[in-house]
Amino acid sequence: MIKEQRVSKISSLILNTSNKIGEVEIHWKKQLTSFPVFKIPLTYLLFNPYNGRIASQIKTIEKHRGNIIDISDKEDQELIKKLIWDSKVDKNKKTLNNLKEKGQLIHATITKDGVLIDGNRRGMLLSKLQETYIK
Repeated sequence: MIKEQRVSKISSLILNTSNKIGEVEIHWKKQLTSFPVFKIPLTYLLFNPYNGRIASQIKTIEKHRGNIIDISDKEDQELIKKLIWDSKVDKNKKTLNNLKEKGQLIHATITKDGVLIDGNRRGMLLSKLQETYIK
């Protein structure tokens, strides 16, 4: 899905207030601000290669490849997911079991074009569970 399609689909989803499932307070611009929470289909989202958990590995891969990771490329998205899993396999297995038992308890944060800012690991684990959305 191209960027414009992701922006359009996410925008239409969040503009429909009946899709709102809750609210969360986030420290934003030096104050606590309330933001709505929605269920966003995982197919609308992209994993962030520059997430702190894997950023150094990504930069090494990019240096060896001679080009940057293309986050809209399916193969590069699979690479990012693998790196996230491999970064802490034991912790990921434990969190995977928690997600199976309790569901997603902590929301993710995304950009308007669907890049995960906070929630790469949750998104990766939810996709392993074949969930279709992330909060």
